[in-house]
Amino acid sequence: MELLFRRYYPRLVRIVRVRMGPNLTRLVPPEQVVNDTFIVAARKLSGFELRNHGSFFAWLVTIADRKVKDARRSEGAKPQGQEIADQPAPQPGPATIARQHELKEIYDACVGELAEDQRELILRRDYFECSWEELTQALGKPNVHASMEAYRRARIKLAAIVSRRLG
Repeated sequence: MELLFRRYYPRLVRIVRVRMGPNLTRLVPPEQVVNDTFIVAARKLSGFELRNHGSFFAWLVTIADRKVKDARRSEGAKPQGQEIADQPAPQPGPATIARQHELKEIYDACVGELAEDQRELILRRDYFECSWEELTQALGKPNVHASMEAYRRARIKLAAIVSRRLG
């Protein structure tokens, strides 16, 4: 379970942060919701059935969504709308790590500003890493091309929000 935790924790925190929105994240840390998610997942792991590559992560997200709803109810928050051989890769310094973290938070906040259908497209494709086929099925689109076009429009809208936010 520890390996799964390390693998999925960062992505799940980002998804939960977007789904919680800024109001709720001020009251409840997304990391707490993800920790609670992994506790529930550990208890229910024996009942999980692996169907495809992304089904485990999708299962975690489903549990996390319930935890976000629980947090929202309990807090009374409103829903938000290539390396060279034999040389180690250079490690980023603390300032770079902090800046990357800050940029991820800004990006996540911008994703949170999208309309719900566009936000779900970005979350499922970029955060969940769904294939185009999985995305098409999950969102009820008629075909992969329609999903790709909707995703392209959502990315254009997201780019505008990020540009506005960063100046």
